[in-house]
Amino acid sequence: MKESFVIRSVESKVKLPELALEDYINRFRSKRIPKKNFWTTQHSFSDHFENIGICSAHLPVDGTVEIVVDSGKCISIPIVTGFLVTCIKGNDNFYKVNWSCSMS
Repeated sequence: MKESFVIRSVESKVKLPELALEDYINRFRSKRIPKKNFWTTQHSFSDHFENIGICSAHLPVDGTVEIVVDSGKCISIPIVTGFLVTCIKGNDNFYKVNWSCSMS
């Protein structure tokens, strides 16, 4: 007979290396030669707003997902997935991680 479970909670134990990613993005972006095109010479949205400098990267990560069921039993599932991480350039001209999402 199959046993059914009621899931009480799910917790991700995936850690993104934010500082290492920010360091990599800032070193990589600083070596690029800015291209002169429409989007960098004119405001894309309005003359009343500044353009936002962004940079995104695909980051493979591994970790575990822990599922707690109604009996209190904890099930750990190892995962390897990719994350899309987006950094936004601040007033100090450095990119900082702003958000990320799993690609799976």
